[in-house]
Amino acid sequence: MLGLVGISIPPEIYELIRGISPIKILIFLLNLAVFGYLFRNFPKHPN
Repeated sequence: MLGLVGISIPPEIYELIRGISPIKILIFLLNLAVFGYLFRNFPKHPN
């Protein structure tokens, strides 16, 4: 799940470089928030 969210971030950065709009910024920030949440709460596998 973490990879699926993380893989969409670079194309969104590219879209923001091409042209900034409020909806693009909102989607980018929401994706970053979800990625950060998943990254912090991702289950750790014991060694």
